[in-house]
Amino acid sequence: MPQIGPGKGDPAAAGAGLGDRGRGRETGEAADNYRFRTPSLRNTALTGPWGHDGAYNTLEAVVRHHLNPVAALNGYDTNQAILTAAGADNPPIDDRDFALQLTPADRLDIAAANELQSQNLSEGDIKSLVAFLHALTD
Repeated sequence: MPQIGPGKGDPAAAGAGLGDRGRGRETGEAADNYRFRTPSLRNTALTGPWGHDGAYNTLEAVVRHHLNPVAALNGYDTNQAILTAAGADNPPIDDRDFALQLTPADRLDIAAANELQSQNLSEGDIKSLVAFLHALTD
C-alpha cells in the first residue's frame, strides 16, 4: 500500500518520525517491515477510505491496487488520499504526509515487502469482486 500520513513515528529515509513499518515496528525484524494485519472483510464496503492508512477513497480503487501492487504503488496519485483535516487533535496536512510515498528509496523498500503476484482481471471480474465485497455488509 502507498504510505501516507504521519505514520507511527518510525525512522525512515524521508526523515525520522514519518515512517510506519507495520509489523516490523513490533517485532524489530526487517522482514516484517511494511506488513500490516488484514482485517475481516465483513462490512468492508462501509469502512472507507481503504488501506491501513486510507490511501484509497473507493473500494474499486483498492481492488485495482491489488491487481498489480508494485505498479499501483509507483503510480499512486496522492490527490486521491483522504486525510483528516486539521483540528484540535490533528496537525495540519502538509508535504510530510506524502514524504515516504514520494521518496524513491522508501517506495523501493515498500515494494520489496510485496508478496502478491500480479493478476489480470476483466472489468466484469472487478465489478463482481466489488459487488461481492458489498454483499458482505450486514
